[in-house]
Order: sequence, then structure tokens, then C-alpha cells
Amino acid sequence: MQIAISGPAGAGKGTLARALARTLHIAYVDAGLIFRGIAYAKTQDASRIQYTWDGFEAYLALDGENITPVLKSEEIASITSRLAENIQHLRVMEAMVHAIAAQFPHLVCDGRNAGTTILPDAQFKFYVTADTEVRAMRRMHDLAKQNCVVPYTVILHEITERDRRDCMRASHPFVVPADATIIDTSTSSIEGSIKKMMRVIKESAILPH
Repeated sequence: MQIAISGPAGAGKGTLARALARTLHIAYVDAGLIFRGIAYAKTQDASRIQYTWDGFEAYLALDGENITPVLKSEEIASITSRLAENIQHLRVMEAMVHAIAAQFPHLVCDGRNAGTTILPDAQFKFYVTADTEVRAMRRMHDLAKQNCVVPYTVILHEITERDRRDCMRASHPFVVPADATIIDTSTSSIEGSIKKMMRVIKESAILPH
């Protein structure tokens, strides 16, 4: 069983993807983290990137060294977004995600294009969204937890600009999957959103064994 969770930055797709994977006791593949790792390493050699899901958190190593904390910066996010505008870089990143996803019989994968270009044939697709202002506030709080203080206005501008770039790029633009269930987290709790997702999955009677 494959579950693809798409959506813009700060909407909560990663939080929900991890929670859903834990609820279903299946693997979680963080496409965004992998993309950032490739951008940071400036490599097209998949063997240098090692992805680990320990059942609670995802980690990425470069040549055996954990680089996960470094990948959460706004600088790396910006570089990754720009690389994704280049079709060659995008195909390399997607190929690496496919290679990692192939290791797991059942998984939840999240990423901006998880339900369109990464796992277009996933049995379940969710599109997680939230108001831009809410997303910027969440990102500001996440950075603050990492002792990184960035003004709200700066983050709001960066998120808005990234959305514009992703939607306007010529190849693989950011779109809502036509067959996705939309989950708006602007005012919904994590628990409430997971219940909605589980309801959709259970109604299909397709569950991992």
C-alpha cells in the first residue's frame, strides 16, 4: 500500500505523514528531506545518501554522517526549490526517492509533488493545505525551536515566493492531484486530520497486512 501526501511547505504534511505511518505501522519516506540532502550534497550519486526511518523520525546521512539537522535551514530549502526548477535535477531527486520507496512494501510518502510525479499510482492521495499566514507562523515557530530567529514577514515572503516559483515552473509545476482528498489544517488538529485520513483508508478496505 502506498499513500502519497502532497502540499505546500508549512501545511503540516510531514507531521501528518509521520503520524499516519506510526498509526498504520508502516514506513515513512520524507521526499522533501531527500531532496534537501541531494541539494546539500550536490550529488547525483545515490549511494552517498542513506535514508533511515526508525519508526518515529526520519534521518538522512551523507557518506555515513547524519546531516538531518543541517537540512532544516531556510537556505537549504531555497536551494532545493531552485534546483527543482531544473528538469535534470528534479529527475535525479525523484529517482532517488523511488529507489528508497522501493525498499518498503507499505509506506507513506510526503512531498510537494508526492501524489503527482513521485507516486502517481499511489492507492491513496491526500493534499494537505493551510492558509499562507498560518504556514508562515508555523515555520517561524519551528525555526525558533532550532534557535534560529527569523522575522515573520521574511518567512511569509519566502513561502509566498517559493509557492509562486513552484507553481510557475515549466516542468512538473506544483499542482493539486486530481484524485486527492483535501485536508485543510488551518484550524484542524493533528488528531482530527489523522481521523479524516484513516476514515478514507478504512472505507476502502485496503489495509497493510
